[in-house]
Amino acid sequence: VVFTVTGEFPAEVEEPESDVTITLVDFGIMVEGNLVAGEHVVMIDNQGAQPHFVDLSMVPDGTTNDDLTALLASFMTEMASTPAPGGLSEEDFQSVAYTPTQSIDVQIWTTLTLEAGTYAALCWFPTAGIGDPHAFHGMHTVFEVTA
Repeated sequence: VVFTVTGEFPAEVEEPESDVTITLVDFGIMVEGNLVAGEHVVMIDNQGAQPHFVDLSMVPDGTTNDDLTALLASFMTEMASTPAPGGLSEEDFQSVAYTPTQSIDVQIWTTLTLEAGTYAALCWFPTAGIGDPHAFHGMHTVFEVTA
């Protein structure tokens, strides 16, 4: 199929209205907005000096950011395949969304339908000059979505 594009692209394009914002910095993730169950327009804003992306999963209620830190630390030990009894494990993650890699100072918008519960957001992009994931440097957070 052959088609021709005509007309002028507007000089200023209006941003979509979002009710949830995920801000990415080196090395942190902040989630703000209307965190209730339902459909949302989410703006993801990379304000960091490196590319980033978001891996969003539901995790068991009561999960904390410290639980994520402990799980990530276990990946660096010989016992990685056997997490501490009662601790968070990879099997506890239920994938919800995965965003594309965003360049520095780039925003994207996506629509997400969120259920009530606990969520973990992590960035697995490799750290410049080192290669290990940003999540290993604390680029993760846990947040709640209410009913």
